[in-house]
Amino acid sequence: GILALCVLGIQSSDLGLIDAALAEMTAHANDPRYAHDIVYLQASVLLLKGDMKGARRLMLKSVHRMPWSAPHWRDLAVFLLVNSREEAAQAAVCARKSGYLAQTQANRNNNGRYISKIKGLNDSGSDLSLAESLVIESLALLVAGDKAGSKRTASRLCFLYPYLSHSWALLLATGDDGCKWRSKVQEHVQSCGDKLLSSWAGNYP
Repeated sequence: GILALCVLGIQSSDLGLIDAALAEMTAHANDPRYAHDIVYLQASVLLLKGDMKGARRLMLKSVHRMPWSAPHWRDLAVFLLVNSREEAAQAAVCARKSGYLAQTQANRNNNGRYISKIKGLNDSGSDLSLAESLVIESLALLVAGDKAGSKRTASRLCFLYPYLSHSWALLLATGDDGCKWRSKVQEHVQSCGDKLLSSWAGNYP
C-alpha cells in the first residue's frame, strides 16, 4: 500500500511521490505495527536529501519514543551499520537490545507479517525477529573489530538457527585461516542455495 508507494518514490528519487506517501502515513505513526517502518522510510528520505544528522536524530528519537519496540532497535542498528560504520559497536548494542526484546515478547500477537531488513530471511517459515537481531549483532561486531564477540554470536546463531545460511556465513567470516572447520563451513555455505552467499563463500579467501 502506502509503504510500497513510498519505497517506489525513494527508488526513483521522486520527492513529490515520497512526500505524498509520507503525508498519508501520519495517521499510522503511532501504530506499533507500522511505526518503525514509517520512521525508517522517513530517515531514508532525509538521507536522500543529504541530511544525515537529521536522519540519525530521527532514528534515535524513535527508540526513545517506543523503547519497548524490538523493530525500532533493530532498524536503528541497521541504520548505524549502513550509514555510520564508526558506530558499529553501538549498532551491535542496539541489535542485542532488539534480540532481548524479541525474546521477551515472543508470545505477543502483533497481527502483522514479519518483514526482515536482511535479504533471504523472509521465506524460512518461522518468526525470525531474534535471528535477524543476532545476524545484525554479529555483523556489527565484526565491522567494529570485535572478531571474538562476533564469533560468539555467530556460534549462537548456528545453534539456534542451523538451517539459516546466514548463521554459517557469519561463522565462516569469523574463522581464522588455521581453523580446521573453516573449509567445511565454507563448503556448506556454498551449497546452501542462497546465490549471493554461495557466491561470496566461493570467493572468500
